[in-house]
Amino acid sequence: MKLLAFTSKKAIHQGYSSLLNKYKTYQWVVDILKIGWLAIAVFSFTLIYLYFVNKSSTQWYFLRQANNDLNTIKFRYEIVKTTVLNHKQLNRQEMHDNFWSKDRVIDVSPKIVDLQSKQDLAIRP
Repeated sequence: MKLLAFTSKKAIHQGYSSLLNKYKTYQWVVDILKIGWLAIAVFSFTLIYLYFVNKSSTQWYFLRQANNDLNTIKFRYEIVKTTVLNHKQLNRQEMHDNFWSKDRVIDVSPKIVDLQSKQDLAIRP
């Protein structure tokens, strides 16, 4: 602050006018630098935008593919479930119609698998 307080107005005016003169003489360099920085900024923002758009569209594509696979699996499961229900209904109908003839009954009950556990899950004191 002391330097500014003891500086005359004439010196400040001369410094400012010399700065303006330098700016006027090298104005084309400053303009090229401004255009260059603007071009770099636009290019980098465009690259960043394209990166995130590509990333999000790719993620949505794979999500849609996974949803399609899930719907296919659910549809196949429903088909198998209806065939199992049809076989069960046929079994019941055959059992009620012909009680004595059990050779025409289709067995669709699931197999029970007994797995031997190798570790006791009880807490021992």
